[in-house]
Amino acid sequence: MKKLQTLIIAIVALLLVSIGGIQAQDQTIVEIAAGNEDFSTLVTAVEAAGLVDVLADPDAEWTVFAPTNAAFDALPDGVLDMLLADTELLTRVLTYHVVEGTVTSDMISPMMAPSMEMTAPGADLEGSELDISVTEDGTVMVNNATVVTADIIASNGVIHVIDTVLVPPEIASMLEEGMMSEDSMEEEGNMYDEAMEESTMDFTLYASLNPAELENDAIVTLTNDLSETVDTFDGFEGISSVESIAFTADGTAYVTVDVAEGQGGLLVVEGMSDAESMMVGMGTRMVGGTEAAGIVSPKGLDIIEELDLVLIANFGATNIKGFSLSAEGDVAPTVFIDDLGGVDGSIWDVYYAEEIDTLFATGTTGALLAYGNFSEDMGANGPTAIIYPSNGDGEAVTINLHGVAYDAASDTVIVTDVGSADDATDGHIYAVPGASMANGNVTVSLHILGPESMLGNPVDIVWDGNGLYVAEKANDAILYFEGILDMTGMMDSTPTYSLEITKPESVAAYHGMMMDDMESTE
Repeated sequence: MKKLQTLIIAIVALLLVSIGGIQAQDQTIVEIAAGNEDFSTLVTAVEAAGLVDVLADPDAEWTVFAPTNAAFDALPDGVLDMLLADTELLTRVLTYHVVEGTVTSDMISPMMAPSMEMTAPGADLEGSELDISVTEDGTVMVNNATVVTADIIASNGVIHVIDTVLVPPEIASMLEEGMMSEDSMEEEGNMYDEAMEESTMDFTLYASLNPAELENDAIVTLTNDLSETVDTFDGFEGISSVESIAFTADGTAYVTVDVAEGQGGLLVVEGMSDAESMMVGMGTRMVGGTEAAGIVSPKGLDIIEELDLVLIANFGATNIKGFSLSAEGDVAPTVFIDDLGGVDGSIWDVYYAEEIDTLFATGTTGALLAYGNFSEDMGANGPTAIIYPSNGDGEAVTINLHGVAYDAASDTVIVTDVGSADDATDGHIYAVPGASMANGNVTVSLHILGPESMLGNPVDIVWDGNGLYVAEKANDAILYFEGILDMTGMMDSTPTYSLEITKPESVAAYHGMMMDDMESTE
């Protein structure tokens, strides 16, 4: 991640460099970036990838091959739009233009230079080399691109301007086969829109309710347009309160609960998705106990069926625990994470983003922890990134993060902040772009707050691929914000739908065998 962040510093630093062969040895590449319209398309590309915030790091030494606006214009119709809409492909193309180290024109000889595209998600390591050659008249070629201006020197590298966008071989093959033509992209876009419309309609929405008294605790189903509640599951026994809910693909519900003072548990209710209103009682089985399980005041949870895991934000013990989906009784967790990277406070919610193999965990002091390569490390090596959602000045703005969800299409993580616990008006929603590579203070792309938003204590969220459901506990409501990732900036946005409901603690979407594509838990 460090290399990828630094190489993006180099890429974007070209944005405003003059093409006239300027020598700026006393300035870093970032400092040179001052104002050149010939690189405006590159600026747009880097912003779309959510990579602008890494520009603050001056400790880099890179050789950067920078395509001009004309180079981007020469791409086949529709390709640029496709790249701008696909963070993974865009990142691969951008990083394909950078080689580690400073290589000036007098040092260049025919070579196969490894580009930094090999560090990008989805890259083919064998296709990441650049074929650099020198013609008889001294012209430098990089693959099929010509270096039109060489040796723009910076204190941390060198820039060579090229007349053609470099495309990794695998992506180039797709272009040659017409897979990214305008017609095919339109067809794929229509298919995606249709699938998204179907997916956002074909699921069951659940909410857990946590009023003061257990007799009023319940799990309810809601219509997707939040017009009414449908079924009610209550009558819990052997517990003191209901917290959060998640489902496996077969419709089994996993519910975090408080059992007694200093003791929590995981209540499993098989077949809940197929049931109508009923008394839950003691459910099918319970995971918990003071000897081995050690569940204390559990909050959010997430299910990773391919890893046979249900992960719990073990709030009362300041850790994350994972149990087998078939676990029962007072058994030890199969996953235990207590390395929070030195962050104070505890963990309120967890969310596994399969597309980037990263577990996100929201911290109650405003930090978002990311555990990369999770399927291999299981968090044993601590967080690979600690993200602080920040304003345009780079200042961290979060206080007490709760809900978390991830949108793979835009590589954006969405979090909620409940602010002060006794203030019913200071809730926030933040969207953090470039989540797969984010670290440190990251400027948010969206910040929703204010009286019209009804956000006071947004304890949980679920992303349906188009909009965001919010469990707003302080104001006794479930909210829905449609098209939330089409919004940018700071705003007081009115929810598209809302439903008055008593003390919602979590919200979840059950989508059958496609559950993994649409789940967020509290």
